[in-house]
Amino acid sequence: MPHDPKTLKKIFLTFAERECRDKSPLYFHLAQQIAEDEELLRLCAISRERQPVPNLFLAAVHDLILQHPEEEIAAFYPSVSGSPGREIPFPIFREFVHQNSEKIRDTLATRMVQTNAVNRSAYLMPIISSLFDDEELAVVDIGTSSGLVLNYDQYQYRYDEDTIFGDSPVKIQSSIKSGQLPPFRRIKQPSRKIGIDQNVLDLRRPDNARWLKALIWPDLTDRFDRLSRAIEAMLRTDNVSLREGSSPEDFAAILETIPKSEALFLYHTHVLYQFTPSERSAFRDMVNTLGNHRDLHYLAVEANSIFDNPRYREPAILMELNTYRNGALDKRVLGRVDGHGRWVKWAES
Repeated sequence: MPHDPKTLKKIFLTFAERECRDKSPLYFHLAQQIAEDEELLRLCAISRERQPVPNLFLAAVHDLILQHPEEEIAAFYPSVSGSPGREIPFPIFREFVHQNSEKIRDTLATRMVQTNAVNRSAYLMPIISSLFDDEELAVVDIGTSSGLVLNYDQYQYRYDEDTIFGDSPVKIQSSIKSGQLPPFRRIKQPSRKIGIDQNVLDLRRPDNARWLKALIWPDLTDRFDRLSRAIEAMLRTDNVSLREGSSPEDFAAILETIPKSEALFLYHTHVLYQFTPSERSAFRDMVNTLGNHRDLHYLAVEANSIFDNPRYREPAILMELNTYRNGALDKRVLGRVDGHGRWVKWAES
């Protein structure tokens, strides 16, 4: 087992306090009570290695509730009931888990927590659109999951109250806390979109689409609705190619198939924290080798500690742009962001 119950208790209590308190009353209360329930902690202990156990376990339960909206517990999940959230009596939750323990056990052993934060497009779109104009462009997303952020050009964007770009039922909303949006003429539409992930989610499979929805916290109904619309948009898109890959060698093999006649933008958001230090080093070596042979822009959006740069001391999620031109590297921080793209602090030009 990757975790013993004592360790898991601390993990759930930390999850409740640091991640849920101000965002999800439902998960805040559930996580606190799960932390005190040894039977549920033993069930959680079979979760896959290197997975955030509270997110995985609560999503496994949510997945079942999405399949069975007639169950009593569904009335406490706004994503299913459509009603405002209210604290769930823990015995109802515990009994539902007990009755479905085998299905939950299977999900914990086979599924992964994967990105579903479509709103991260709020900073990706203006960065790409400011860097490229009329040239043919290939955009590559490392850790893409199902490619929803990669499909950024199919969304509408609103910044604060009065700045709107695009027209789409998928509404991306973000606040500019400082600085200004990078200037651009229009939303740049790539000619080629490639997403790479160790576990690609094909959204044509209903169970995969439902799993992404299950990963959304049930009382964050605006995110749930946005994700549902983004999935519909992806199913109408025909220029996204999703590839399996998990190592620098896999990434390099795919990137080398992109002609040098096309501009290249490579990025990842909240991915390298899952790599070991040696894996992160190997990944950066791969990007540097690629940059020695062709021009590209590489955007890394990660916590400051992931960059191994002593200048990035203050805790923050940074947007670091690496531009390779004629073998030379220019590195600059574009700003700081909220983990789900709810706000951006753009650096001064």
